[in-house]
Amino acid sequence: MTDCLTLHHGQLSLPTFLPDATFGTVCAVDSRDLSEAGIEVLVMNVFPLMQRPGNSTINALGGLYRMMAWSVPIVTDSGGFQAYSLIRNNSKQGRITDQGLTFQPEGAERRFQLTPEKSIQLQLSYGADIVICLDDCTHVDDPPLNSAVRLHGQFAGLVAVGRNLITS
Repeated sequence: MTDCLTLHHGQLSLPTFLPDATFGTVCAVDSRDLSEAGIEVLVMNVFPLMQRPGNSTINALGGLYRMMAWSVPIVTDSGGFQAYSLIRNNSKQGRITDQGLTFQPEGAERRFQLTPEKSIQLQLSYGADIVICLDDCTHVDDPPLNSAVRLHGQFAGLVAVGRNLITS
């Protein structure tokens, strides 16, 4: 078993604790405090980040690392579970298709579209060390997992396309 990952922004000891920096910040703690506490990695999520502070703001500030004054690894999640939860609780707020997710969070002025390619593209543009493929989540009351597994596999197959959007 691997006990350490070498990533672009440093080494990550395993197992590790990943504090949640949902909107690009850990509530009530600044980057210096996190560093002094020995935190080696943060986890962030595309779903809230693309809404607030927003992709344009994050990129204008030089990505998540410069925005947070953070120098060690960041893991970003696809946002699939959060969008799924929103849609599952109120189907009027969005839909899940073979192309990805379309959703409008309560209080938002516009709809958001999150495709597998866009999720990866955003995560890479933010500068994340580890990115997570868009997923199709299921609920315990849903029928057998065949369609979710198929859709997740389809999304994962598009990750290379999303990667090419950044590197080309």
